Amino acid sequence: MPLNSQRDEFSNGATELLQSIALTAPRIPDVFEVDLGQLVAYIAGTLDRAGAGNVEAAAVQDANLRRRLVQLAPTIDAFKRIPYAELLSASVSDLEMRARHEWLKIIDGHVKLVTTHLRETPPTRWLALSAMAKQGPEGLTAFKTIWRALFTQPVRGVAADGLLRLGFGYRRSELAPDQASLDIGIGSPWSIDSADFVTQFFGQVHPNGDVEISAAVRPETKADSLFVSFSMSGRTLALTEGKIVDGRVRVVLEGLADILRLPVGPLSQEALSARTGGWPEQCEIGQIVVESGPRRPPYLGLPTVRDGWLELTGYFEESEIGGKWELSVAVSPNSWQVLHRFDIKGVIERPQVLQAALPKTALDGPFGGALLLKRLGPTIV
Repeated sequence: MPLNSQRDEFSNGATELLQSIALTAPRIPDVFEVDLGQLVAYIAGTLDRAGAGNVEAAAVQDANLRRRLVQLAPTIDAFKRIPYAELLSASVSDLEMRARHEWLKIIDGHVKLVTTHLRETPPTRWLALSAMAKQGPEGLTAFKTIWRALFTQPVRGVAADGLLRLGFGYRRSELAPDQASLDIGIGSPWSIDSADFVTQFFGQVHPNGDVEISAAVRPETKADSLFVSFSMSGRTLALTEGKIVDGRVRVVLEGLADILRLPVGPLSQEALSARTGGWPEQCEIGQIVVESGPRRPPYLGLPTVRDGWLELTGYFEESEIGGKWELSVAVSPNSWQVLHRFDIKGVIERPQVLQAALPKTALDGPFGGALLLKRLGPTIV
């Protein structure tokens, strides 16, 4: 066989082998361009699954990007601890100034959303929350922010979900990065506060994620509504108010089963609470988490936005609960931003209005976002 013929046969075989390797070998993913805004959003937990995956894929291949994440995370954490009005004018470096701008965009966007979509009479209702969640990715993120802040342990200081430990803050699994933060159980048993009036109850979880609740009420009751709510960790969220028509109530809560991870089928009666006499008292402050230590917490009114200021009426009736207090607002699924620090001195015999500056994007009216009021310690004289 001529030498050149052997060469041709060898070349053809080698070509087929190389083509086979090229088709089956793992491909190196494309490197995505990641700007500062995406990095800040990643640290804040506001990116969707695809966006977070892009950042992580780029960080795996780019050591400089990993260093930027490591350096940027404590900067954002420092911003969270500066009262909002002071943060606007704080002296920072050029790099910190650009990072602050991106962080303020997250705060402004969240406040605008909640004051736009949660302006109904407080407390925040499930129907209003679920409607906001349908307003695109930003609305869903705002919903998750409030839900997590009210029904999981507040996260302060370092960012949540193991930031800079594994995966820079999003859980590295096949699950969506936010699923664990929404996966909760309901802790309050079904209770009929007006036992003489509510005679039957039935709940059904539909395949589309909706929850249908039906109840029967004695005809002699003078009530015209049934109030349905649930509680967890001492915090209560008002679900809906159902109108009583001919002694019966039927309400549909869109998407509730998806959030609560409820299986399709009949709903256990150990899941909800209902009453004919109005919302439970704790619903009135269901959007405010109070951390007062061993001392009795103050009595709080409903937060309201007026002329760019958040106003919160508080009754500090005992001298032991005076001292330094801090008011924060949840602005992302893993972040609280300090709004203002107050010095409450001595016994307050009349209500005190706590005021804190908000972004210019805030619309006047009831404030439906999640707030944290925390006692820092006694007054230092």
